Parts: sequence; C-alpha cells; structure tokens
Amino acid sequence: MGRSIATPHDAAFTAYFEFQAEDSWEWDDLIEDIVNVVQIQYPSFDSVERWAGDELKVIAENRHATLIVSSYCGLVSLSVVPNGGSYYDDPTDNLANEWCGRIENNFLALINKTFNGVFKQGTMSNGVSVYRRGN
Repeated sequence: MGRSIATPHDAAFTAYFEFQAEDSWEWDDLIEDIVNVVQIQYPSFDSVERWAGDELKVIAENRHATLIVSSYCGLVSLSVVPNGGSYYDDPTDNLANEWCGRIENNFLALINKTFNGVFKQGTMSNGVSVYRRGN
C-alpha cells in the first residue's frame, strides 16, 4: 500500500505546494513565512506551535479555525480545520464551518499564488495521490 501526505481528516480544505529543504532552518523559515502571509490577510490568526499527531503540526489558530501543516517527499499540505465545540449540535461548530467556507476561495488563491500551489487530482486505490502544477 502506498502513502501520501498526511492531512487532518476533519479539514475544511487543504492547499498543497512543493518545497525542498536541505536544512531544518529552511523548514522553520517556511513555517514563519506561511504564518506571516496568512496573518496579513487574516489578522485574527495567532502563531502557535504544537503537534496534532505524528506528522501534523499546528502553526496558527483563531477563534474559528486551526492551520495545520505537514510535509512528505517535497510536498507540503496546509489544512484549515474548523474549531468547534465538543457536542454534536454545538452552534460554534456551525459558525466555524461557515467561516471556513467563506474564506476558502481567497485563502487557497493566496497560498497558491504565494507558494506556487499544486492541485490534488485524486488518489489511486493503492493510496498514492496525484497532483498537477498550477497555472
């Protein structure tokens, strides 16, 4: 069974782009650049640093969403995950989902333009995903 880049199962949407780092400081600089670009467009995001699993790193959050980044074989995923309550019909879930839906197109355009995004075309039965470069 093949594998692909890790993304949170509850992500509202995910942007992908290529990035090759020779040293760990290059990865740290990339994370800083992502947060800075996002904060210019969406100033409510605060920079944070924690892990959300083995391969998923939380890099920013606000009241409505959490930004999670992952990397695998030169591909970076940046996922936006709605924040919600812990109960099934919690109204904060609806507000967070609505907010994520409202920012999706502009957020993806910002990340794709800034970091030369690639677009996921699909996943094969063996688990390997296929991407195409943006225009």
